[in-house]
Amino acid sequence: MEELHQHMDEPQRDVDEALTAQEAVEEPRGASEDGQPIAVAIDPAYEERRQRIFEYRMDALGDSRPLHACLAGMNSDLLDYQLHVGEILRQTLATDGASLDEIERHSRSFDLMLRLSKQVAQITQLEMRSRQDDIEGGSRKPR
Repeated sequence: MEELHQHMDEPQRDVDEALTAQEAVEEPRGASEDGQPIAVAIDPAYEERRQRIFEYRMDALGDSRPLHACLAGMNSDLLDYQLHVGEILRQTLATDGASLDEIERHSRSFDLMLRLSKQVAQITQLEMRSRQDDIEGGSRKPR
């Protein structure tokens, strides 16, 4: 449980960085030959993933254990941020091209997406460990 509390500040620090780094994520800026912006379709899985994140968030709110509810709620927020940044990158690269120069130009956005993914993985591990501790704690017989 001590390890759980030690890691609680790390996700918040990365969330704060993610929120302040939103300006690092550039909107698609490609244009057609006549100068009109090129519209890139949103990935069909994007809306479905948003719906699944929403369901996860709502399930978290219904959890009677505050720690589980907060961890899952925080994780759903991070999943939402990661999905948004990833979709912006996908659209930007589809518009600008996926050359090595373009990928390097958007390296801050890739770094942000990877940091968010890392935080999702860490919080998921904490959430799963906490749930496992509850299961094991509930099945132990008092001495």
